[in-house]
Amino acid sequence: LGGYIVGLINPFTVLTATLGSLAAVYYDAEKEASAFNKALFSGSASSGQTVGTLSVIAKNAAGITGSLSEAKAAVIALAASSELSQTQFRNLAEAAASIGEFTGKSAGEVAKSLGDMGSNATKAAEKISAQYGLLTTAQYDVIKSLDDQGKKQEALDFLSEALNQNAQARFKRYRESLSDIERDWNDIGTAISNAYSNIREIG
Repeated sequence: LGGYIVGLINPFTVLTATLGSLAAVYYDAEKEASAFNKALFSGSASSGQTVGTLSVIAKNAAGITGSLSEAKAAVIALAASSELSQTQFRNLAEAAASIGEFTGKSAGEVAKSLGDMGSNATKAAEKISAQYGLLTTAQYDVIKSLDDQGKKQEALDFLSEALNQNAQARFKRYRESLSDIERDWNDIGTAISNAYSNIREIG
Protein backbone atom coordinates (compact mmCIF):
# COMPACT_ATOMS: atom_id res chain seq x y z
CA LEU A 1 0.00 0.00 0.00
CA GLY A 2 2.85 2.36 0.89
CA GLY A 3 4.49 1.81 -2.51
CA TYR A 4 1.20 2.40 -4.26
CA ILE A 5 0.69 5.73 -2.48
CA VAL A 6 4.26 6.82 -3.24
CA GLY A 7 3.69 5.86 -6.86
CA LEU A 8 0.78 8.26 -7.02
CA ILE A 9 3.05 11.15 -6.06
CA ASN A 10 4.68 12.58 -9.15
CA PRO A 11 5.29 16.08 -10.52
CA PHE A 12 1.88 16.13 -12.18
CA THR A 13 -0.07 15.19 -9.04
CA VAL A 14 1.96 17.65 -6.95
CA LEU A 15 1.31 20.42 -9.48
CA THR A 16 -2.39 19.59 -9.58
CA ALA A 17 -2.65 19.66 -5.81
CA THR A 18 -0.73 22.95 -5.65
CA LEU A 19 -2.93 24.59 -8.26
CA GLY A 20 -6.01 23.35 -6.45
CA SER A 21 -4.78 24.81 -3.18
CA LEU A 22 -3.92 28.14 -4.79
CA ALA A 23 -7.33 28.27 -6.46
CA ALA A 24 -8.98 27.78 -3.07
CA VAL A 25 -6.82 30.53 -1.56
CA TYR A 26 -7.67 32.97 -4.36
CA TYR A 27 -11.36 32.14 -3.97
CA ASP A 28 -11.15 32.82 -0.23
CA ALA A 29 -9.31 36.09 -0.89
CA GLU A 30 -12.09 37.17 -3.23
CA LYS A 31 -14.71 36.27 -0.62
CA GLU A 32 -12.79 38.26 1.99
CA ALA A 33 -12.63 41.34 -0.23
CA SER A 34 -16.35 41.03 -0.92
CA ALA A 35 -17.14 40.72 2.80
CA PHE A 36 -15.01 43.76 3.61
CA ASN A 37 -16.64 45.78 0.82
CA LYS A 38 -20.16 44.87 1.93
CA ALA A 39 -19.29 45.79 5.51
CA LEU A 40 -18.01 49.19 4.41
CA PHE A 41 -21.26 49.97 2.59
CA SER A 42 -23.64 48.42 5.10
CA GLY A 43 -23.52 51.62 7.16
CA SER A 44 -22.80 55.15 6.05
CA ALA A 45 -19.69 54.10 4.10
CA SER A 46 -17.80 57.03 5.60
CA SER A 47 -15.46 55.31 8.03
CA GLY A 48 -12.48 56.32 5.91
CA GLN A 49 -11.40 52.69 5.52
CA THR A 50 -10.89 50.74 2.30
CA VAL A 51 -10.81 47.04 1.54
CA GLY A 52 -7.03 47.29 1.54
CA THR A 53 -6.75 49.00 4.92
CA LEU A 54 -9.24 46.57 6.46
CA SER A 55 -7.11 43.66 5.27
CA VAL A 56 -3.99 45.19 6.84
CA ILE A 57 -5.77 45.89 10.14
CA ALA A 58 -7.13 42.33 10.24
CA LYS A 59 -3.69 40.88 9.58
CA ASN A 60 -2.13 43.01 12.34
CA ALA A 61 -4.82 41.95 14.81
CA ALA A 62 -4.29 38.31 13.82
CA GLY A 63 -0.58 38.78 14.47
CA ILE A 64 -1.43 39.41 18.11
CA THR A 65 -3.76 36.47 18.74
CA GLY A 66 -2.98 34.09 15.87
CA SER A 67 -6.64 33.87 14.79
CA LEU A 68 -7.14 35.41 11.35
CA SER A 69 -10.81 34.47 11.11
CA GLU A 70 -11.63 36.17 14.42
CA ALA A 71 -9.59 39.23 13.49
CA LYS A 72 -11.51 39.55 10.22
CA ALA A 73 -14.80 39.21 12.09
CA ALA A 74 -13.77 42.08 14.37
CA VAL A 75 -12.81 44.29 11.44
CA ILE A 76 -16.03 43.56 9.57
CA ALA A 77 -18.09 44.38 12.68
CA LEU A 78 -16.36 47.76 12.98
CA ALA A 79 -16.33 48.63 9.29
CA ALA A 80 -19.83 50.07 9.11
CA SER A 81 -19.16 52.62 11.83
CA SER A 82 -18.61 56.17 10.58
CA GLU A 83 -17.74 57.63 13.99
CA LEU A 84 -14.39 55.91 14.50
CA SER A 85 -11.12 57.63 13.74
CA GLN A 86 -8.32 55.66 12.11
CA THR A 87 -6.63 55.34 15.50
CA GLN A 88 -9.80 54.12 17.19
CA PHE A 89 -10.56 51.62 14.42
CA ARG A 90 -7.14 49.99 14.63
CA ASN A 91 -7.11 49.92 18.43
CA LEU A 92 -10.64 48.56 18.77
CA ALA A 93 -10.05 45.83 16.19
CA GLU A 94 -6.93 44.63 18.00
CA ALA A 95 -8.58 44.97 21.40
CA ALA A 96 -11.64 42.99 20.26
CA ALA A 97 -9.43 40.19 18.94
CA SER A 98 -7.61 39.97 22.29
CA ILE A 99 -10.76 40.24 24.41
CA GLY A 100 -12.43 37.53 22.36
CA GLU A 101 -9.58 35.15 23.15
CA PHE A 102 -9.68 35.45 26.93
CA THR A 103 -13.45 35.82 27.34
CA GLY A 104 -14.52 33.10 24.93
CA LYS A 105 -16.76 35.55 23.07
CA SER A 106 -16.50 36.00 19.33
CA ALA A 107 -14.26 38.91 18.33
CA GLY A 108 -17.05 40.15 16.06
CA GLU A 109 -19.47 40.36 18.99
CA VAL A 110 -16.91 42.20 21.12
CA ALA A 111 -16.05 44.58 18.27
CA LYS A 112 -19.69 45.42 17.71
CA SER A 113 -20.15 46.36 21.35
CA LEU A 114 -16.99 48.48 21.29
CA GLY A 115 -17.97 50.15 18.02
CA ASP A 116 -21.33 51.11 19.50
CA MET A 117 -19.81 52.79 22.54
CA GLY A 118 -20.89 56.24 21.34
CA SER A 119 -19.24 59.64 21.09
CA ASN A 120 -18.90 60.32 24.82
CA ALA A 121 -15.59 58.84 25.92
CA THR A 122 -16.31 59.15 29.64
CA LYS A 123 -19.57 57.21 29.42
CA ALA A 124 -17.93 54.68 27.10
CA ALA A 125 -15.08 54.21 29.58
CA GLU A 126 -17.57 53.58 32.38
CA LYS A 127 -19.39 51.02 30.26
CA ILE A 128 -16.20 49.23 29.21
CA SER A 129 -14.88 49.22 32.79
CA ALA A 130 -18.10 47.65 34.03
CA GLN A 131 -18.11 45.05 31.27
CA TYR A 132 -14.44 44.07 31.01
CA GLY A 133 -12.56 45.85 33.82
CA LEU A 134 -9.83 46.88 31.40
CA LEU A 135 -9.26 50.51 32.36
CA THR A 136 -7.37 51.78 35.37
CA THR A 137 -8.57 54.64 37.56
CA ALA A 138 -5.72 56.82 36.29
CA GLN A 139 -6.69 56.14 32.66
CA TYR A 140 -10.33 56.93 33.41
CA ASP A 141 -9.29 60.23 35.00
CA VAL A 142 -7.33 61.20 31.87
CA ILE A 143 -10.30 60.37 29.66
CA LYS A 144 -12.69 62.40 31.82
CA SER A 145 -10.27 65.32 31.95
CA LEU A 146 -9.97 65.42 28.15
CA ASP A 147 -13.75 65.19 27.83
CA ASP A 148 -14.25 68.03 30.31
CA GLN A 149 -11.85 70.17 28.27
CA GLY A 150 -13.93 69.56 25.17
CA LYS A 151 -11.24 67.41 23.57
CA LYS A 152 -13.74 64.73 22.54
CA GLN A 153 -11.71 62.99 19.83
CA GLU A 154 -8.55 63.00 21.92
CA ALA A 155 -10.50 61.40 24.74
CA LEU A 156 -11.86 58.69 22.44
CA ASP A 157 -8.45 58.07 20.90
CA PHE A 158 -6.86 57.76 24.36
CA LEU A 159 -9.65 55.43 25.46
CA SER A 160 -9.11 53.13 22.48
CA GLU A 161 -5.33 53.14 22.99
CA ALA A 162 -5.59 52.35 26.71
CA LEU A 163 -8.17 49.65 26.07
CA ASN A 164 -6.02 48.03 23.40
CA GLN A 165 -2.86 48.05 25.51
CA ASN A 166 -4.65 46.62 28.53
CA ALA A 167 -6.49 44.00 26.49
CA GLN A 168 -3.25 42.81 24.91
CA ALA A 169 -1.55 42.69 28.32
CA ARG A 170 -4.39 40.59 29.73
CA PHE A 171 -4.33 38.32 26.68
CA LYS A 172 -0.60 37.80 27.22
CA ARG A 173 -1.20 36.84 30.87
CA TYR A 174 -4.02 34.55 29.82
CA ARG A 175 -1.83 32.78 27.28
CA GLU A 176 0.98 32.39 29.82
CA SER A 177 -1.49 30.73 32.19
CA LEU A 178 -2.30 27.99 29.68
CA SER A 179 -0.82 24.53 29.98
CA ASP A 180 1.98 23.48 27.65
CA ILE A 181 -0.45 21.41 25.59
CA GLU A 182 -2.87 24.31 25.20
CA ARG A 183 -0.05 26.65 24.20
CA ASP A 184 1.24 24.11 21.67
CA TRP A 185 -2.18 23.90 20.03
CA ASN A 186 -2.36 27.70 19.93
CA ASP A 187 1.10 27.86 18.35
CA ILE A 188 0.03 25.38 15.67
CA GLY A 189 -3.01 27.53 14.91
CA THR A 190 -0.85 30.65 14.72
CA ALA A 191 1.61 28.99 12.33
CA ILE A 192 -1.20 27.83 10.05
CA SER A 193 -2.82 31.27 10.02
CA ASN A 194 0.50 32.98 9.25
CA ALA A 195 1.30 30.57 6.43
CA TYR A 196 -2.16 31.03 4.98
CA SER A 197 -1.81 34.83 5.10
CA ASN A 198 1.57 34.66 3.37
CA ILE A 199 0.16 32.58 0.52
CA ARG A 200 -2.67 35.04 0.09
CA GLU A 201 -0.20 37.93 -0.17
CA ILE A 202 1.39 36.21 -3.17
CA GLY A 203 -2.00 36.39 -4.86
